[in-house]
Amino acid sequence: GPEALVFLTDLTEAIAYQDLRSQFVANVSHELRTPLTGLRGLLEALDDPEMDPEIRGRFVTRAASETVRLEALIADILFLSELEATQGMPSDARGDLRAAAVTAAELVAADAETYRATVTVEHGEPVWTPLSDRMALTVSRNLLENAVKYAGQGAKVAVTIVPVDGESVRLIVSDDGSGIPERHLPHVFERFYRADASRSKQLGGTGLGLSIVKHIAERHGGRVD
Repeated sequence: GPEALVFLTDLTEAIAYQDLRSQFVANVSHELRTPLTGLRGLLEALDDPEMDPEIRGRFVTRAASETVRLEALIADILFLSELEATQGMPSDARGDLRAAAVTAAELVAADAETYRATVTVEHGEPVWTPLSDRMALTVSRNLLENAVKYAGQGAKVAVTIVPVDGESVRLIVSDDGSGIPERHLPHVFERFYRADASRSKQLGGTGLGLSIVKHIAERHGGRVD
């Protein structure tokens, strides 16, 4: 008898990806609008010729702070876009993760001093990974900055690098702070997710640091927990 042949294309993944992109664009728009709105308000206020010089100085400082926040946010967004654009591309990079962790500790020294935090990095032989030097430094620095800023005053932050079975390596960043409430744990690596939104804004976080760590790890066959 007559026959029919039907071809169906599974669009689930494509639709999910499109939804993710739409959500990302919406989040980016919101995150950019907030400091821009603050900047506009500050600039309008500064236009007042009778403003008290002390208040004017505070407003200028706040405007500069919002500008720095915008720059950091845009830099992180561009970096995430770069990671997605090169997803799956072969790489012959080799980076020393231990050296990157030591450099990252030096770069967060100023923040550590501000929060009276102590940062220690386990020294030893080089630990080579398929990460480029830039990627290895970004992973180490983002994790360290997160620990130093959110662990609380006087926290002790430790970086340990452990080879596993001679085939992989584990980078552990730990601290003795108050920790993250359990309900937030499944979401901390999501873009723009903040366990404490008000504190994150106060500390100048972009909400993308841990998401970038996740993207780098997964892009190179690893994972982050």
